[in-house]
Amino acid sequence: MAVVSPNDSTARRDGQEPLNVAPVRLTGVGSTTIELLARATVPVVVSFPEP
Repeated sequence: MAVVSPNDSTARRDGQEPLNVAPVRLTGVGSTTIELLARATVPVVVSFPEP
């Protein structure tokens, strides 16, 4: 599980580091959501149903 915060000022320290990914453990019922903030794009949310 990795979440990239759109508010993270270190998300793009330079052109060589497009993403700053921090490991995050989420517990809950339903589905697991991964948010990715790609360079020069809108955030993409990918949701996987939990087994």
